[in-house]
Amino acid sequence: MELAKRDDVPVELTWDLSLIYPTEEAMLADAQKMKELSLSMEASYKGNLTDAATINLDDYQEVYRLITLTANYCDLAVSVDYYNSANQTRNDRINSLISEIFSRLTFIESELSEQSEDVLNEAMQQSDTNRCYLAEILRNKAHRLSPETERAISALSQTFSAPYQIYNMAKLADMKFDSFTVNGKEYPLGYSLFEDNYEYEKDTDIRRSAFSAFSAKIRQYENVTAAAYNAQLQTEKTMATLRGFDSVIDSLLFPQQVSRELYNRQIDLITTRLAPHMRKYARLLKKVHNLDRMTFADLKIAVDPEYDPSVTIEESKQYIEKGLAILGDDYVSMIQEAYKKRWVDFAQNQGKSTGGFCASPYGKGSFILLSWNNRMADVFTLAHELGHAGHFRLCNGAQAILDTEVSSYFVEAPSTMNELLMAHYLLKTTPDKRFRRW
Repeated sequence: MELAKRDDVPVELTWDLSLIYPTEEAMLADAQKMKELSLSMEASYKGNLTDAATINLDDYQEVYRLITLTANYCDLAVSVDYYNSANQTRNDRINSLISEIFSRLTFIESELSEQSEDVLNEAMQQSDTNRCYLAEILRNKAHRLSPETERAISALSQTFSAPYQIYNMAKLADMKFDSFTVNGKEYPLGYSLFEDNYEYEKDTDIRRSAFSAFSAKIRQYENVTAAAYNAQLQTEKTMATLRGFDSVIDSLLFPQQVSRELYNRQIDLITTRLAPHMRKYARLLKKVHNLDRMTFADLKIAVDPEYDPSVTIEESKQYIEKGLAILGDDYVSMIQEAYKKRWVDFAQNQGKSTGGFCASPYGKGSFILLSWNNRMADVFTLAHELGHAGHFRLCNGAQAILDTEVSSYFVEAPSTMNELLMAHYLLKTTPDKRFRRW
């Protein structure tokens, strides 16, 4: 069945962005407010951040809060429908304004970086809400460039993000997949249909034909995708060199506060210790499914070819509430709120981003994107994303907005733990052997 257009999707399957702003006009009013506040800050603070007493970042925190809300409101609308040109245009306008504001306010970090460690430490002692932000300023000192250069780099932020935007536009807006035929029957194809359905299809002919048709379409865009990827790599290499890092990897790990040793150890672990088990699993799939050979198209099929637990959205609520009940009543209340207030975009529609993610704009709950396929695997995906929601519900509630940036190495811990809790709950409460093997 071909995917629906976004306008034809039942509203109960979509998220409710009015939880961020009730109307577009309200969002635009905040956009104007953050622009005016940035101009006021430039006039009042530029050249004056010279001692602990004058290092006051309350206005900057407010600008950052408004940027977070307006950016999420516009970007989330695009993520569910890349075919909507009006949303694309609005998102571009807001991103352009945000780049302008960040460029205008780069003097803050530049002036703070010029202060002595004693001054910054004194400022940290005077304000808990600024403490972590100022500590990060100290850590970044060695890699900051001149104020003029930093301002120019900030002004180009939208340009620097262009490779990813180009990739998404090619993938989600321009690619139009033709149907494919197996044994005289025609099947529709699309990014979401392939990743969420055909990769798990137990019929080998259908699964491999879908893989071939999908790959053939992607191959038509290999040059623009490669060009976008190369542009990203060149940008990262240039910025790493300018900021004095030994390599691109070191520059990317630095803001994550992760050592190169830890990164290398993880890669080595995956390629040495995990790899033999994955190869053994692949051989098991080949044997169980009586395949002539094992191909990349066969890696996601179930061990039990005749068993794939089906679950509705309503049923998922019961599974997740019970599975994560160990985290407490407040956590369960958050889960119930997520369903009731439409935090989750379950819909399958044309032009929607693939995969899943959770965005948690400061003070506004969370917004979870996935494409529901009535599989038990979707329950794990949703539990994972609710892990992010629970994490940032606590983080945003307890921290000033400048203290809510979390290392990617840490941010996946609560969500991964949720998956483990769900698996533990299902194993403990389900006697059926086939379900337990699944």
